[in-house]
Amino acid sequence: MIKTITTYTVLVYFGFLIIEGWYLRRVRERLPYVIHVNGIRGKSTLVWMLDGISREIGYKTFSKVTGTKPEYRGVDGKRVSIQRRKMPNILEQKKMLYLAAKQNADILIIECMAVNPYLQKKSSEMIRPNLTLITNVRLDHMEVMGMNRDEIAQNLAQSITEDSVVVVEKSSYLERFIKVAEIKGSVCKVRKEYREFPVEKGLDSCIKQIMEIESEHEDNCAMALQVAEIMGWDIFTTVKGISKRVRDVYSSKEIEMGSGVVAYGFAINDLDSTQLFYQKLVKKYETMRKAVLFNDRIDRPLRRLMFLSWLVCLNPERIYLSGSMKSYNRRKLVQNGYEGMIVCVDNIDDIEYDEWLVVGIGNLKGFAEKMMEELHA
Repeated sequence: MIKTITTYTVLVYFGFLIIEGWYLRRVRERLPYVIHVNGIRGKSTLVWMLDGISREIGYKTFSKVTGTKPEYRGVDGKRVSIQRRKMPNILEQKKMLYLAAKQNADILIIECMAVNPYLQKKSSEMIRPNLTLITNVRLDHMEVMGMNRDEIAQNLAQSITEDSVVVVEKSSYLERFIKVAEIKGSVCKVRKEYREFPVEKGLDSCIKQIMEIESEHEDNCAMALQVAEIMGWDIFTTVKGISKRVRDVYSSKEIEMGSGVVAYGFAINDLDSTQLFYQKLVKKYETMRKAVLFNDRIDRPLRRLMFLSWLVCLNPERIYLSGSMKSYNRRKLVQNGYEGMIVCVDNIDDIEYDEWLVVGIGNLKGFAEKMMEELHA
């Protein structure tokens, strides 16, 4: 009797999976285009750029980002925050697929939300994109993604699906992506630099203006132009769409504080991108005194070690420490030879702003998020 019940339960379970798989394929068939955005840095920004372009082209567009604050933008253009009662789960992507189809979207532009390579693969298979974009290969989430760029590139390649087009940056990992794409029966294209795109008369000044506005996101602009070329979108409309993109709530920005400046780089999680961000700011505000606000969280041990080593080498005049690991980080900085002033902070009034460039880095959660909300209140 028990064996019969167990067999029946197993049959019902597998029957449910078959029906659900069939229904998911039917839902996917209702969406003419799905673009899946993966990579280490710049995913949300690229989603919003493509969202702006496709709406300007005239597509009924549904877009979803997973970065700092998970949210989607429906066909009606309204942005909706995603409230999570539990830990993030890739089944959320399935819900977005259903919702986009329900709204009769022409195109779904969706950011990869998985870090684990296996889940990246399963998530991609679930949404079956026409186009997969891998923004870059940088060092982050090393506990899961891999301890070096080779391993990270290999794991990002897990998101390449069958019979699709994948676009990647030109790098030493290009052959790896091409090989995986060939195995999957897909086509791998190399993203051009934005200067390589043919420019029609009168458009060069428009592109130059966009690049000035989006100077921090030059590679994302180039990727957006590449997508437009693949999709056959008008270049004038594409540039106009980029200029109309919505902004991430906590995107990098600079705020004047008296005679000083606070620069938000908290959402830039990897060290490579943080270094580029810092270098541009130092060049822009070369006459100001330099301070770094390092906001840290306990569950990012490898990122912490990388940032602390960099800060010792960087040797800014002052380092502010916040977050649950600030006492530990203070000890490590002193042990490793940092000779500047270290200040542990609990509120924004503990920071000196006048005549200082204060660059916020590390992580957004906790103190940094509260700081940004208070400064914008």
